[in-house]
Amino acid sequence: MKCIICGREAENKDYCLLHKKACENLKEKYEHWKKALGLSWRDYLIQVAENPFSGVKARQVAETILNEDK
Repeated sequence: MKCIICGREAENKDYCLLHKKACENLKEKYEHWKKALGLSWRDYLIQVAENPFSGVKARQVAETILNEDK
């Protein structure tokens, strides 16, 4: 299987090792953002995707998840 973002060999059904780690980090950090700012998952992903200080892989994963939800 290939990563749905970059086409590298996938570690799980969707992501390569790098994007999988970025996804795990997004999920882990969400709890902090939710507690601090009360953001929904979608709003959090939008914030990450639009933030130029977010890592490239994190932005790519956030954008991919947002696009899947459309």
